[in-house]
Amino acid sequence: FDAKYVTVAMSASSQLNWVCNFIVGLMFPSLNARLGPYTFGVFAVVLLLSFLFTLIWLPESKGTTAEELEAELVKKNSSSVFHNVSITANS
Repeated sequence: FDAKYVTVAMSASSQLNWVCNFIVGLMFPSLNARLGPYTFGVFAVVLLLSFLFTLIWLPESKGTTAEELEAELVKKNSSSVFHNVSITANS
């Protein structure tokens, strides 16, 4: 992928990872006190739902180039309207 997208995606995913870890750290003691040995069941359900989302709604990208993946996503979402916004200044 283009470097400008990789850096933004890595930054966003890193921030989301830290926020989720913070939430888990806050929730775990109270869940453990209430659920005891079944505490990890809550996290297992979230993991299962995440897996199903990935399996059903995200496209397979193995063996495809970035251009092919972009074309597939554009074709799939052609009915949606997006505005192309450039963050670079016009010189």
